[in-house]
Amino acid sequence: MEGFRHKRKGYVSRIDELERGVLEAIVEDVAALIAPENNRGTRAVIDPALVRVFPPASLEDPDLAVELRKLTYHELASTKLRSLHVVATELRREGDAVVIPKEAVNDWLRALNDVRLVLSERLGISDDADAERFYQMALAATQGEESADSCADENTLAMASLYAGISWWQGSLLESLGLRGV
Repeated sequence: MEGFRHKRKGYVSRIDELERGVLEAIVEDVAALIAPENNRGTRAVIDPALVRVFPPASLEDPDLAVELRKLTYHELASTKLRSLHVVATELRREGDAVVIPKEAVNDWLRALNDVRLVLSERLGISDDADAERFYQMALAATQGEESADSCADENTLAMASLYAGISWWQGSLLESLGLRGV
């Protein structure tokens, strides 16, 4: 996987077939999680990952939070699902280039962020120190310092690697937009 670069036709990155397939699968998994027909939508959110993706509008007033969720959930879910669909469609294309037209950048940023939020909840990331710990775990594994066999939990290592890779990729898109550190 390469970082995004600004080109005349939009923003371009190169990824191999395996990376493309893994990213497409995780994007589709997040879309399935968000789809209103697959969760309770306006009622109490059961899956903690959905709480990250759809945080309550009020922490002080639970009744207000429920009411606001009723008013906004379907529109927010629709927007998020459209963005995830835009990303999945591009990832299904043949070849090693991922091209993001300028008009689709917000969809990509939204979708990648939602994927990161779900992964962060699954990993138990609640602050920068947690994120750094999982990033270091993924980095050590890629440098041969810690193999999946020696990791206490192979699934955790896989999710940490996905989280780190998607975070880096999203950061490279922000950098190509000139927005990193803003």
